[in-house]
Amino acid sequence: MPIPKFASSLTILWSLVLCPGLLSQEQPEPKNVSQQIEAIADNDFWLSTDRYYTTGTFLNYRRQLGRNDSLRTSGTLTLGLEQLLYTPDNIRDSNIATYDRPYAGFLGVSASWTGIFEGDIFSVKGLLGVAGPNSGAEEFQNLFHEKGGIDTPPWTAQIENSFHSNLYAMGGREWYFQDSSSGWSLAFMQHLALGTKDIYFQPQMNLFFGKRNYTHKTVAYRQLGPLTDELFAVLRVGYRFVVHDAMLEGNFAGDDSVLLVGSNTHLFKLSLEGHWRWGKNDITAGYHFTTAEAPTTENHAYVSLSYARGFN
Repeated sequence: MPIPKFASSLTILWSLVLCPGLLSQEQPEPKNVSQQIEAIADNDFWLSTDRYYTTGTFLNYRRQLGRNDSLRTSGTLTLGLEQLLYTPDNIRDSNIATYDRPYAGFLGVSASWTGIFEGDIFSVKGLLGVAGPNSGAEEFQNLFHEKGGIDTPPWTAQIENSFHSNLYAMGGREWYFQDSSSGWSLAFMQHLALGTKDIYFQPQMNLFFGKRNYTHKTVAYRQLGPLTDELFAVLRVGYRFVVHDAMLEGNFAGDDSVLLVGSNTHLFKLSLEGHWRWGKNDITAGYHFTTAEAPTTENHAYVSLSYARGFN
């Protein structure tokens, strides 16, 4: 069954993180990487649910813009493609009166820049995309369900087509608990989103533990260059103050969708991730939890898996 296999894989990964002595102490020669392709899959299927933010698929191309080990600075540019799927709790009922949120899909392209200056981290991301039937979310989920022999959701009362543009910014600082490139570190981040899709402010604390490189050359911030192996976990705890969520409320510039619901203003988020950088390969597995995003919905969790391959 998928769930036990996934759970056992996470157990093995995090046991290695917490017991670094189980890993070989010999370090291979660093692999020099200036570019990277990454695939990410979010899904709540592995947790035996199929609702709310149920599926996310991301494809990213990343390029190093520069790195200075003596100054501990680096930068990367990322171009991305993403598709997001949202469904109500009951996907076997076509009666809109029973829905706790609308069906919604989003398809977008993005460009982002991340800069590291010793312990300071900055990131800016621009996103353009479409929500509604034009996102292809209904067709993607139906194909997935048909191949898996699962009931096909009706996608009744999907939010209408609309164009969205958004800007995301992040700034933060990281502190090491010891003067070493491995051990424990703590980061405080502030996230801001402005646009027609998302408007929110989110302060967040990240606690890293395990074998990890310094900020300017770690997979924790998707940095490239001469790569050395890493194996660590990160616990993320955040609070999000939400002003607008178009996947629940529609486009605030005007939306005639059959069903829209208001979003909760206060959300609490928790994530636990394991990261493994091995040669030119980056592997991540994570568990993500959020409190109810709307007064009509409940708390929700999903799993993320990603693989990235570096090259020159």
